[in-house]
Amino acid sequence: MTRKIWAVLALAILLTSTAQAEIVANLYEDYSAASNGVETSTGTWRYMWNRPDDWTGGSTDGAACGDITTAPLDDPSKFALMQRAATFGWTGDGNTSGTNSNPDRYVRIGGPGADTTSLQIHPGAQANFDIGGSGDINGEKINSHDRYVIAAFTVKITGRYSVTDGVLWTGHANSDGVDVFAFAKDQEPVLLGDSRDVTEGESPGRTPENPFRFGHDVGILYPGETIYVAFGTNGHPGNDGSRTDFSIDRGPTGTRMLVR
Repeated sequence: MTRKIWAVLALAILLTSTAQAEIVANLYEDYSAASNGVETSTGTWRYMWNRPDDWTGGSTDGAACGDITTAPLDDPSKFALMQRAATFGWTGDGNTSGTNSNPDRYVRIGGPGADTTSLQIHPGAQANFDIGGSGDINGEKINSHDRYVIAAFTVKITGRYSVTDGVLWTGHANSDGVDVFAFAKDQEPVLLGDSRDVTEGESPGRTPENPFRFGHDVGILYPGETIYVAFGTNGHPGNDGSRTDFSIDRGPTGTRMLVR
């Protein structure tokens, strides 16, 4: 009996030591400007935002902004796919104008541009933003929640997942920074920081050489469950054009003790 117990323990130690985490996805490398639902061997990418109920987008003059008290970040059931913008990538309403519908405004993710290591992102309207304006048939309404650009990765294989190697920088000196959250369904969104969070004495996250770096242990996920990484205004969306990249890694779920 003693030999059997030691044999099982030895096998457990071997499994633990040889099972290593591996990178299974990367936002930039897997990006597609043609398909919102990028299939890989390990999961599916979707580009999303927390769209209000009954929102239709389009021009401000006649657009339906929907119920802008709905779709907080902690309710993934309200997340919606972005629409293809032919000259850029993915936006809330399928065009690149930031002033012709609310509260999506400039929310977007897409084209690498001159940088071939990251994607461009921009959050939508901030919480407490008054979307009423000239020509807006909706009248004065106050947006209840920050509108985030959300990169979602739905896994195909059971494992312990983490967001790793995250980088984020905001190029304009007048930006108050872009914040980043990570979580899965039924988890509270975890604030990882914002693009101004850098080493004291360095420039506030405005260059690829000095980005804000982030990561997060999401925990054990099963096939069909999703990791969400969301980027918001940190207070105000002005000058918040940013760049980001991150990877997803999968590690072992733990050691299995098989007793025969």
